[in-house]
Amino acid sequence: MGYEKIEEFNKERTAAKLLLSGLLEMSYSDMFINFDKEITNEKAEEYLELLDFYVLENVPIQYLVGSTNFYGRRFNVDERVLIPRPETEYLVDKVIKKLPNDLKVLEIGTGSGCIGITLNLEKNYQVDATDIDEDALAVAKTNSKMNEADVNFIQSDLYENIKEKYDLIISNPPYVSETDEVEDSVLFEPEVALYSDYFGTMHLSLIILGAVKHLNEGGMIILEHGHKHGLYIQMFVSHFIPGYRAFTLKDLQGKYRYSVIRKRGSIWKRDK
Repeated sequence: MGYEKIEEFNKERTAAKLLLSGLLEMSYSDMFINFDKEITNEKAEEYLELLDFYVLENVPIQYLVGSTNFYGRRFNVDERVLIPRPETEYLVDKVIKKLPNDLKVLEIGTGSGCIGITLNLEKNYQVDATDIDEDALAVAKTNSKMNEADVNFIQSDLYENIKEKYDLIISNPPYVSETDEVEDSVLFEPEVALYSDYFGTMHLSLIILGAVKHLNEGGMIILEHGHKHGLYIQMFVSHFIPGYRAFTLKDLQGKYRYSVIRKRGSIWKRDK
């Protein structure tokens, strides 16, 4: 069996386990402990039906079961919001480990709310989380209540309805270009949360430009973006925001997927 077939087999097996885990509302470890227990015929039929949707139509598992896990917590997801990625979870982990507690934070484009909710619960951050889409905010509010978080949600197109200043502005904005190839499963996710003009840079640029008047002294911007956007962001910041500089960070695959934009002496602890 070739490597590609092995990889495909492992992917399908993982998807099947993930689907069953979500359907039964059990963790992998709980499923292993209870592997000898029978499930009802109804559940078995529902499982096979959902598996068909995944295999034949590429519907994301998370949408089929209506939830996903992020930083050890359950979040509801459906076609109104993007499915949180491991890359975003990795970025949130970096923030948790490198920044102090009790910061005032603005999250732009919250979607499911996973970033803002996690930072509120893990770091006691005072979080304002925005989204342009009322439907996405409804999902985020449900997740906040379900996880007992204290996040203030605001409907806003970028900074339109924002009056405060913050220690941190964080965003995983739309950054996919119309010319980019995407997996079939991504086509089920909301376009407004995916695509951005000017080769995927428009939202990134607008967030950076608008951030300066909403940052406290020593505050910073943290962005997730495409792996080809890092150099563009460095040049953009250097040209349009005097006194600030941007540096990029790698994701789990070794790709430059995050940018930290700050003045010297900011609150970010750089790797030695």
